[in-house]
Amino acid sequence: MSNDQYAEISDLYKGRKPAEVIPLLEELAGQGHVVAQLSLGSCYDNSFGITYDEEKAVYWYTKAAEAGNVKAQLLLAYCYYTGYEIRDYVKAAEWFRKAAAQGDADAQKYLAILKQNGLIKE
Repeated sequence: MSNDQYAEISDLYKGRKPAEVIPLLEELAGQGHVVAQLSLGSCYDNSFGITYDEEKAVYWYTKAAEAGNVKAQLLLAYCYYTGYEIRDYVKAAEWFRKAAAQGDADAQKYLAILKQNGLIKE
């Protein structure tokens, strides 16, 4: 993504123009841009300009998480930790571990919570 594209997305977010942000994010995410994938997942996760869709949020978070984006790893793990249809503590722990390995303190905290509550075995 060029600096101009990043600035354009940033400006659209600041202006809160979802009708303009979403198509741009979809195009860039489809081209493999990690930040756009993370952002699009967040839009689906938080109903920003799109109807809430847990599966699509997880899809886009997964794309960015697999590329090594620590924020996406944390958010994906949190989806599995709290999800309605997709709750899976083992998958949550897997992604929390990946984010924790990159130094994310929240991921480390949630791993401890999963272990303390007996939701995962270590």
